[in-house]
Amino acid sequence: MSQAGRRIRVLVCTHSFAPHVGGAETLVMLLASGLSDAFDVTVTTPTLAAGHDDSQLRFPVVRHPGTIALWKAVRAADIVHLAGPLLRPMLLARVARVPVVIEHHAYQALCLNGLLLQAPGRRRCVGHFLGRRYHTCLRCRAATSTWREAFRAFLGTVWRRRLLDRARAHVAVSHHVAGRLQLPIVEVIPHGVPASKHAKVGWSADAADGSLRFVFVGRLVCEKGVDILLKAAATLHDEGKLFTVRIIGDGPERGRLEALATQLALRSVVEFTGTRSGPDLGRLLDGMHVLVMPSVWEEAAGFSAIEAMSRGTPVIASAVGGLTEIVGDTGILVTPDDPGHLANAMRDLCDNPARVAMLSSRASARAARDFTIEAMLNAHRQVWQRVALT
Repeated sequence: MSQAGRRIRVLVCTHSFAPHVGGAETLVMLLASGLSDAFDVTVTTPTLAAGHDDSQLRFPVVRHPGTIALWKAVRAADIVHLAGPLLRPMLLARVARVPVVIEHHAYQALCLNGLLLQAPGRRRCVGHFLGRRYHTCLRCRAATSTWREAFRAFLGTVWRRRLLDRARAHVAVSHHVAGRLQLPIVEVIPHGVPASKHAKVGWSADAADGSLRFVFVGRLVCEKGVDILLKAAATLHDEGKLFTVRIIGDGPERGRLEALATQLALRSVVEFTGTRSGPDLGRLLDGMHVLVMPSVWEEAAGFSAIEAMSRGTPVIASAVGGLTEIVGDTGILVTPDDPGHLANAMRDLCDNPARVAMLSSRASARAARDFTIEAMLNAHRQVWQRVALT
């Protein structure tokens, strides 16, 4: 693992990092921690520490660097690994002639909002930017911000797209994302998670309360479709089914979702916990039987789904984006933005404890086979070595 007698220096740039919680944040933490023994890894991020103790990490973190500080970090690196096509580090690495690896965990390389979700409303985008229907893209972005912001986002996306050809390697977190990127060479490296130390959760309708416990984990934003989950839950509640829903996460939609839960008379069965992480998140997930991911956008992969599967927790997910290939036949796929279809899937599991157990076994086996932390780290190790030596 040396270059001219020393270890390869890798600068990992990410827009968001701990203490923020999310799939990209978790991915960067796992990569930097898991590969710091073999590489000299440094992470840069605009995210402020806000009480997070970086001294406990196995790698240095440079927070909120100015352009000069970022330039020095780029110049000192042998490789720049970007968690997404971040424009400023891409430009600096290009000027410094430092090779770049770009990991695509969303759609910033082909969409002004990075979601491929068309506004107003939340229709899935058919690919207007790559189709050069730029006015549609501008109207979409302006619908949720301003025309000035829309033009800035448009110019940024144009520059990102032009700089993609300069990257030495592209990594996608799912085959779906790789297909959407429309680049000649993209390597697919699925997310990997550490093996769970938690036993599978059994459930029986004959248990003390007989309730099937559903859980959602993620940011409370419109693209996650939590309102669809609440509407589906209202149907089951009206039918007298025994269940609970725990919603773990926070975001701009929380107030609206809590109001909707009250309006639908669900407060006795729905719990909003706010954001949780680490052992606290683990405790909240203990005893949960089924993860629900009712996304209306094309989830790139769905880190929450993989983590749940590693715990032996089956997943009900929208049949959209990378979720389809991640969940497969180990869970239940439903039509996006369809409360009735989601209610049918939830009802089926409420009425069939044996199926919950069967899907739990499938999910655990799939995670152990396809989504290991060892496989993910080894694949990235090979990419970094190859890029550094060419």
